[in-house]
Amino acid sequence: MRTLDKYIVTLVTKSIFLVLLILVLLVSTLDLIDEIKKYDFSLALAYVLLSIPQNTYEVLPFACLIGSFSSIAKLLIANEVTAIKAAGISTSKIFKILFISSLFFSSFSLFNGGFLAPNGLQFGNEIKIINQKSRVSLKDNSGTWVKNVNEFINIKNILPNKTLKEVYIYKFNTNQQLEEILTVNEAKYANESWILKDITSTNFMEKEILTNKIDSAVISKFIDLDLFDFIVIQPNEMSLFQLNQYIEYLNNNNLDPYEFRLSYWEKFSQSALCFIMIILSMTLLKVNPRSMNVNYIVLQGVILGVIIFLFSQSINKLSLIFQFNPFISAFSPIIIIVSGIYFYFKRKKLLIN
Repeated sequence: MRTLDKYIVTLVTKSIFLVLLILVLLVSTLDLIDEIKKYDFSLALAYVLLSIPQNTYEVLPFACLIGSFSSIAKLLIANEVTAIKAAGISTSKIFKILFISSLFFSSFSLFNGGFLAPNGLQFGNEIKIINQKSRVSLKDNSGTWVKNVNEFINIKNILPNKTLKEVYIYKFNTNQQLEEILTVNEAKYANESWILKDITSTNFMEKEILTNKIDSAVISKFIDLDLFDFIVIQPNEMSLFQLNQYIEYLNNNNLDPYEFRLSYWEKFSQSALCFIMIILSMTLLKVNPRSMNVNYIVLQGVILGVIIFLFSQSINKLSLIFQFNPFISAFSPIIIIVSGIYFYFKRKKLLIN
């Protein structure tokens, strides 16, 4: 029995990794072509290589579906499933063997999406910042530094909704002498203007240092909006640990953490989706290769996987608009899909006993 377990698990695992390799190479090549238009080849290549874990995370459910379907189809076409059943091994036993592969790829998806991929994206973002080194510096413990003409701006915290927290603006004159320091508690972009709140101005150009406080001010130019693509960490660029910390930070500051909570639960739902994709392929074990076209069934499975992906993405977009419960929003596509597949296969008598 152990030999059979190892054979089936190895077959399914190899098929999934082969499909995964092809899909990742395809996506990465397209990314490289797109990035070369923006950066030098070396920077573009480095960015794409760092994005491989994220690309792997995104295409893994497809790889699980196609790889598992093709491996089971291979067993059917070679009449190996028939031979296994003739040896007295039930379909449910094969189901249990494949269950091991499902758990492995589900765990791999969670580890990759929760830790490896976010770190890769963050390092990739640093690569993009290097290309913008004349305008913005690498982020460090002191925050993010941005150069704006004769000003150097230090930003401690950056929120994705174009809100900056704890901003220090150092203004220099043409002789590179420090002229003024502005301390801004919050800067937010709205209605094509920047709204600065709780401003403290310290002027050094007079005979004595002058300090002035202003409740708020509205300015048209501050930080180029295109820099947000480089200096803002998006939810998908955060690990599970970082998301958890950031959600707590937003809650403590009375800010909306919805998008980050949704991203947090999506990492778990993506892992569950990989599990379901492999489970779905197990229905092929009920197919009679003599009476049904196995390749046609595999094609149907691939199409079903695409539909599942598009449906899941649609639910996620709607969730951001209507602000559904993040946990329900992340897992509702899977619940609906599983329910639909269950009743369909029950009607078609494809369920495994």
